[in-house]
This record gives sequence, C-alpha cells and structure tokens, in this order.
Amino acid sequence: MWVTRGEDHIMRQRQNLALGILLGTLGVVFGLSAPAQMTRARKDMTIPERIADATGGRAFFPFQIRDVANAFAEIQDELRSQYAVSYKPADFRTDGRYRTIEIVASDHKNLHVRSRRGYFAPAQ
Repeated sequence: MWVTRGEDHIMRQRQNLALGILLGTLGVVFGLSAPAQMTRARKDMTIPERIADATGGRAFFPFQIRDVANAFAEIQDELRSQYAVSYKPADFRTDGRYRTIEIVASDHKNLHVRSRRGYFAPAQ
C-alpha cells in the first residue's frame, strides 16, 4: 500500500527508479492518493496509477473520508480474489533482464485480468 498526499515531487523525479525497485519484487502496489492528481488535465497516467498498473495493483483517489473506506474495501476484495500463475519460458535465460508478459482470460469477456506487466529474469 502506498499513500501520498497528491503531487509527490520526489516520486515524480525518481519514478523510474521506484518502478525498477518495485518490479524487482513480487509485491502488488495499491496506491491511495489525494485527488489533486486527478483535477488537472492529463495525457499520461499519474505516478500512483503507473506504479499500481505496472505491479498489477490499482490506484485510488478518494475525495471524501468515506471514499477511503470504500477504497480499502475494494482492495480487500481484490486481495481475496487473487490467483497465482507461474510459467517457465522455453527460451529461459538467467540474464537478469526485464521480460514483458501479458495474461488474458480467453473466452471470458466479462472477466478483467489485472497482472504485473513483466518481471526480471534471475541473474547468475
């Protein structure tokens, strides 16, 4: 869980470093941020959205205190409905490089799959 008060200038400057560190773990990040990030017109995802999306989590932007409780209830529901999937690619190499992955629910149009966007291969 990552909680911020809105525009996090340090994180904006170091978001790639933070993403790299988080992607090196198996954790899922759920971001909870003040709605300041949602009030400006934007072309790109906010920092909490980028980090949550890359790790298979979600970002929440509560406007009122009851919205915070609702966000925690949604996080709780998601944590209770997770599945673990693993695989080993045919061309497996231990080079420490980042590999992108995509997980889809075939033949289930009403399901939404939320997963990390990739992983780091182990290094020798």
